[in-house]
Amino acid sequence: MICVIGCYDIIPSPCVLQRLCEVVCGPNVPETMSLLCSGAKVLCHSGDSQCPTPISLAERAGQAMQTELLRHNEYTETPAYVHQVPSRDPVTSTPPSAAGEEELHGKLEEDRFLFSQENDSAACDVLDLREVISIFHSSNGSTHEFEMVTLTDQLVCNADTEEDLLNHLLHILRVVLPGPIDEEELDGVFAVSRVSLRDGGGLQHTEVWAVLRGGQVLVYPTDQQRHRERLTLNPETQYKIDSTENTIELVTRERTMSMQFERDHSCQSWHSLLKRAVTTKRKQRPSLYQLPPNATGNVPPAIERCISHITQHGECQLQAI
Repeated sequence: MICVIGCYDIIPSPCVLQRLCEVVCGPNVPETMSLLCSGAKVLCHSGDSQCPTPISLAERAGQAMQTELLRHNEYTETPAYVHQVPSRDPVTSTPPSAAGEEELHGKLEEDRFLFSQENDSAACDVLDLREVISIFHSSNGSTHEFEMVTLTDQLVCNADTEEDLLNHLLHILRVVLPGPIDEEELDGVFAVSRVSLRDGGGLQHTEVWAVLRGGQVLVYPTDQQRHRERLTLNPETQYKIDSTENTIELVTRERTMSMQFERDHSCQSWHSLLKRAVTTKRKQRPSLYQLPPNATGNVPPAIERCISHITQHGECQLQAI
């Protein structure tokens, strides 16, 4: 698999600044470094009158390493944002060339993506898949590719076949999404992003992973005690984007929800893909087992899955269910 890696100047969103204030209260120093590299300001206002900055929050939480890191970067200037206008649709094509862009071979290994100059050469760089905040399936015709977005990078990965690409994509999604994932849930995925979710006119935000596919948005809370949710999309679904806040609001008959993204690129890409999602109907997978014509009643779904599995793989694989 070939991956094009590029570093892009970004504007720190309110979500990134909020995340910095949360992270410095714990021991996760690498994430703090990543947030600072993405443009989060050490001197931003935390919203806490008693601890108005991330430094004071870290001190109150007793996080000495976080405090030292923040003080070392207290007056560090991040690069100025340079707006780049893509020549093609940013969702379905490779991002415009930028300084630092590099083409490498990629190989998956558990929760890491290893990059090398050649297929058989030693890894020269490693991406922890848990740093990924958005994934976009952007295959088009004979081009089989998907894009991964972190707080600081965008990676466009190309595969020789769609099957190879989907296998890589499924592996990555099983790492980043919380809890056990059924392969059927990820069938036909357009986009996956970590977002801050707000319901209706409420003020409370919840960190979740949102999955966009034809006719649906699936919501996976990072708190696995909360239930997963499914929002149905159709041509009547209303959606609007607030680019200043990196927010998309979805309005259906049953529900209104607002999703705030960590990067403007993710927000813009979702907005473009929603045009497809609201007009795409999901196809039901045909069952591998059909009831005889003279049979009455229905087979319970759990039993039907067992029958389908045995039909496809044989009894020796029954323990794998």
